[in-house]
Amino acid sequence: MFSKWPTWKFVVFIVLLTLLVELVIAGFFLPCKFGWSREDSTIHHLQVARYAWLYDGCPQPPTNSETGSGLTNFTYNGTFIYIEERYNMGLVTNICHGLFATKYGDDPNTFVITTTGDVFLLSPSGQPRLLERGKN
Repeated sequence: MFSKWPTWKFVVFIVLLTLLVELVIAGFFLPCKFGWSREDSTIHHLQVARYAWLYDGCPQPPTNSETGSGLTNFTYNGTFIYIEERYNMGLVTNICHGLFATKYGDDPNTFVITTTGDVFLLSPSGQPRLLERGKN
C-alpha cells in the first residue's frame, strides 16, 4: 500500500499519525496530572458518598467514618444557615442539613456535602462558602 504512494503523501501520513498519537497520549495523561485539584477530588468523593447514601435508601443516621492518608471522613449531622444573593430575589436564607464531611489534617477548613447535594467549605468560624450546587 505504502510503496505506491508518492513520498510527500507518505511524509504527510507519518506526520499526521504522529500528531494523532501525541493527542491521544496528552488527552489521557494531562487530565490525570493537571485536571483535578485537591478541592475537586474532595468534592467528587463527597458526591460519590452521597449517591451511595441515596442508593441505600437514605438510612438515618448515615454511617461513614474513615481515617487515612492525612484526611478524615465523617458523618456531619450539623445544620447551618447559608445566605446568598439571587438575581431578582434579593437575599435568600437557606437552611442546610449536613450529610458527610471531609477534613484534611493540615487544613483548618471542612468540606461538607448536604442532603440536597450542595458542597460547602466551612471555615473554623463556621462561615460556609458554596463550592458547588447539587445536581440532584
